Amino acid sequence: MSTPTMYVLMGASGSGKSTWAAKQQGARVCSADHYFMGKDGVYRFDPAKLPEAHARCQREAVYAVERSDYAVERGDPAIIIDNTNTTIAEVAFYVTLGTAFGYKVIPLVFEGRYQNVHNVPDKTVFMSRMRLRATLGEWPKYWPAPVTVDDWCGND
Repeated sequence: MSTPTMYVLMGASGSGKSTWAAKQQGARVCSADHYFMGKDGVYRFDPAKLPEAHARCQREAVYAVERSDYAVERGDPAIIIDNTNTTIAEVAFYVTLGTAFGYKVIPLVFEGRYQNVHNVPDKTVFMSRMRLRATLGEWPKYWPAPVTVDDWCGND
């Protein structure tokens, strides 16, 4: 049986995380954004519900890793955590979870500047980029090293 992989995506809104995740066929994508997607396919963000959205994302990730043997047998290539993950605290849960369940954890940093589909204010996007930059400067040496998407898969 092969070692399962967990990708922890990191980047501001509009950096290309969700676009990259959507291209990974068969992967299980866990995202706080899913919480805000209505059954009608319309995204309705409510900042007051962010803690609830992230808690649900964490529960989905736990469920996914608990079923990892089954997923690997089926040929599912990975679990993808598709959130901004711009702080050590946000990333720590997923690195710990993946490691505890024997996953190869790969933090992927997205620095693209694409259209922001969720209409996040420019100031918020800027602050997110600054938090990520600070986080990368404080990255724990015992965690897997982050890889930028340009290094990982070229410019697509």
